[in-house]
Amino acid sequence: MAYLIDTNALIRIAQKKTNFDANIRTKNPAELYICGVTIGEMVFGIENSSSSHKAQNKMFREAIMAMFQELYTDKSISYEYGKIKAELKSSNAYKPNNENDIWIAAHARAKNMILVTENIKDFSSISGLSIESWSSAPPIKLIT
Repeated sequence: MAYLIDTNALIRIAQKKTNFDANIRTKNPAELYICGVTIGEMVFGIENSSSSHKAQNKMFREAIMAMFQELYTDKSISYEYGKIKAELKSSNAYKPNNENDIWIAAHARAKNMILVTENIKDFSSISGLSIESWSSAPPIKLIT
C-alpha cells in the first residue's frame, strides 16, 4: 500500500512526535510519498520563516524530502481535482481556503493511496479517501 504524507504530518516529524515516528518506521520507504503541493507548502513555510530559522529550516526540508518519493500532478490527478471540487461545491462544503487540500486529496484518490494527515477534519468531507493519522497509538483510520 502507498501512503501520501500531508504537510502537517511532515511537521510531526520535525516535532519528533513519538507515535508518528513509530508508525512511519513500520512502513516501507518505497511506499511513502509527498506530492508537489506539499513540497510547495513546505517551501512557502520556510521562505516565510524568520531569518534566524530559515537556514535550519531549509536543511530540515532537504533532509525530510529525501525520505519520500515525489509525486507530481498528471492528467488523472487533474481530473480527480475537478471531480472533488465539484462534489464539495454541490454539497456546500467548498471553501476557497481549501484548494491545496483538494489537490492533495486528488493525488491520493487518483493514485489509490492512503492519505496520512493530522488534520482529518480538513479531508473528511471528501469522499473516496482512505485517511490515517499516525500521531496516535494505534493510528486512527478513516474511509470517507
